[in-house]
Order: sequence, then C-alpha cells, then structure tokens
Amino acid sequence: MKRIRIYLIIISLCSISGSYTTRVHATIDIGKGERLIYHKQYDEAYHYFLNGAGDEVTPNIREQKDKILNYLKIVRYAQNNLQAHHQGNHITFHYNASLIRSDEIALLTQRYDRSYRDIKKELAISFDQPVHIFLYPEGMELALWESLGLLSVYNSDEIHVFYGGVDNHGQIEHEMVHIMTEHLNSFRGRSTLPALLIEGLAEYIVDDPWGLELNQWVKGFMELGVFLPLTELQDDVVFRKHNQIITYEEAGSFVHYLITQYGLDKFKLLYSQPSFYPVYGKTLEELAQEWSCLIRSAAVSAEDRELISFRVALGALYMKPVVLAQVPWIGIKTFINQERVFIEQVAESSPAERGELKEGDEVVGVDDIALHGKNVWRIGSLLLDKNAGDCVSFAVRRDGKIVRREITLGVKPYRTWQ
Repeated sequence: MKRIRIYLIIISLCSISGSYTTRVHATIDIGKGERLIYHKQYDEAYHYFLNGAGDEVTPNIREQKDKILNYLKIVRYAQNNLQAHHQGNHITFHYNASLIRSDEIALLTQRYDRSYRDIKKELAISFDQPVHIFLYPEGMELALWESLGLLSVYNSDEIHVFYGGVDNHGQIEHEMVHIMTEHLNSFRGRSTLPALLIEGLAEYIVDDPWGLELNQWVKGFMELGVFLPLTELQDDVVFRKHNQIITYEEAGSFVHYLITQYGLDKFKLLYSQPSFYPVYGKTLEELAQEWSCLIRSAAVSAEDRELISFRVALGALYMKPVVLAQVPWIGIKTFINQERVFIEQVAESSPAERGELKEGDEVVGVDDIALHGKNVWRIGSLLLDKNAGDCVSFAVRRDGKIVRREITLGVKPYRTWQ
C-alpha cells in the first residue's frame, strides 16, 4: 500500500542585520501520524494532529490538518460506535445495532455476498479476501463525503458508506470492484492507474445506474451540453475536479465499449499496464471517436432527460457541501416493492413525523406527480426547487384509503463535531 509522506513545518523568516534566521513555531510529522493511523490508533492520531501545531500556520497546512482531523473523527466514530457486525461468506458489515435492524443487515449481507461472487465471475478474477463494510447513520453524509479521499488512502481495503435504508446505502458494489481488482494492476496501487479506468470499471460492473443504460447517460450529457471529452478525462486532475455524475458514467460507458467491442482479456491487459496503443493498436482519440459514434445511436426520452438533469444537478451540489446542507429535508426512507413506493422509516422530529406520515404508508403522489418505483427520484428533484418552510403535498395509501398530508419542509440536522 502506497503511503503518503508529508512533513508540515511552519517557518517564519525574520531579517536580522541583513541575514535570515529561522523560527519553527510547530512541526507535524505526518509520517508519525500515519503510523498511528495504520495501526488503527485513531484516538492517539487525532490528539497528535489536534495538538501538533499552533495557530501560526499557513492556509495550506491548516487545510491539510483539518482534512486529516475530519477523517479521524469519522474512523473514531466507526471504532467506537459501529461495533455490531454481521458476517456472511465474503462480506462483513459493521454497524450500530440500535439504528439498523438485524433483518436488514441479513438481507444486505446476502445481497452483497452475491455481488462478490458475481464480480469474480464477470471479471474472471481470483480474489478470496473478505470485504468489510462500515454503515454510518443518517446525518453523517457530508462528513463522510469530505473524508472519501483519505479513506481511499488509509482504509483502501474497507468500504465506508452512509446507510439510508435497504435501497439507499451508497455505491457498495462500486467500491467492492475497487477492492477486488486492485491486484490486477501490475504496479500495485490504485493511485498508479488513471481514474478513467478505475472508476470506469466499477461503473461498468454496477451498470444501468438509476435504471438507465450507461450509453443513455452519456447521450443525455451530450444533449444537455455537459459532456466532457475523454481526452480531457484521461488527466486525473481534470477527472476528479468535475462533476462525478458526468465523469463516472462517461468512464463506465467507455469501459463498457472497450470490453464488449475488444474483449475482457485486452481490457485486463490495459488495466495492468495502462497504455492504449500497445493494447488496441489505436490511440485514445481513435477509440473515443468510435465510442462516441455508438453513443449517438442511444435513445433518450424526455423523462430520461429530466432524470439525467436532476442527477447532474445533485452531483454539482455534492461538490459544494455547504450548499447541499441547505437542501430542504422531509425525513423519510423509502423502499420499492413491485414498482410501488413505501415509507420504510420516518425520522424522529422530522417534517414527515410532524406531518403525520407513517411507516408502511404507500406513497402514490407528491404534489401533482404520480409516484411509482421507476420515478421515485422525483421526490428529490422536487426538493431542489423548494426551500425550507415550503409545503409539499403527499398522497399516501393507508389501510386501503388515500390520505393526503401537507408537509412543511425543514433543513436536515447534519452531525456536527464537538
């Protein structure tokens, strides 16, 4: 595992009689802190970074320190609170037993044990290591999002996701692909491969996000004018700075094309030594041109475009967590059964609870939108056009009767750290 070695030294230079002397205000040896992290001595690492530098720091050093501290708050929470575990044949979930029911965990374990086997079969790989998945409660989404970069460095063999219900728990399968295919890279280490291939392979396996084919997503990006050329996305800096909804689905569609058109063996060779011409006898530009011709034949309906537009907008919000935190909140978790949408859970003291929505209600409409399993995303889309304090009308089926409830939207109480 590649380790990052960064030494943060805060220096001020003072001119004395025409010469310079150096005064060290504080020193943080991140290598020392890393050793604590890799030994999972998170409390010690947290206090080391918290007390390792004074106030006289540069903005860059303060930003790095704050990122590490935020990461440590996440993993300390997991160490102290996600102590229950459920072990399957290949997957072990770590969670808070007071927040997630045992039958839900059993269902998830069964589901992702099956995904584990499917990934091995689909990619024809040999992998027998267990995968550990940590499920964080509602309210920790933003803190998790801000820690993803360091989690991928320090906990690259684990998956850390927010749990929002049986059908809403982050892209676990996507992250499983990262863990299970890292050994295919001859240079050993996710960071040596371009994100275009890493994320593309994971999205290829997940396939059909939100019910649309990968090629339909890319065709929608073209129609919306947000498409990004692959020749730009081969640069990791460019790939990572743009909206991940766009970059990930474009990468997934391109990898899908390479595997279906040229075969899995060639792609695995590319994955082990990432250079297009020696593998395919074509440059990335030539392959991208072939791929884009295929994309233009994909069919995208008006409703598909609405979904794509909403998800692009949602992706943009995740790049601005402060803005995302202000998106109105209802406080329900839903699940889909035979294309019908049911309320799985109502958050305590939420707008939904105050508006008398109940667990087990079937949601048949929101405002003037008829709701079903394939368009449940419209609830989220509706919220992007609302503000806290606005009202939303829910029509639910309860005990065989249609009941209407007016919900006054609030702001989600995201977890804050003391």
